[in-house]
Amino acid sequence: MTFPNQGFSPTLSHINFISQNVGWVVGWYGYAARTSNGGATWTLQNIATQEEILLGLSVLSETEAYSPGPDERDGQSILHGGRRHDLDP
Repeated sequence: MTFPNQGFSPTLSHINFISQNVGWVVGWYGYAARTSNGGATWTLQNIATQEEILLGLSVLSETEAYSPGPDERDGQSILHGGRRHDLDP
């Protein structure tokens, strides 16, 4: 698999597929990407700042996933349609 970059090669922490075709990947520097064709191509998701490290990933549906921030106080971020929605801890 080839992942899009943000001006540098991504450092990935988790990848998770909800189906054979739809999956998400997150990593360091706020990296998040989504595929809808089994990983043949990936689309960057603008959900975090480059200061954040996304440490985990749970996929809820083909359009929603969540990832905890680098600090427990940061709560969690929902990745929905390429947008970020913060949840209070």
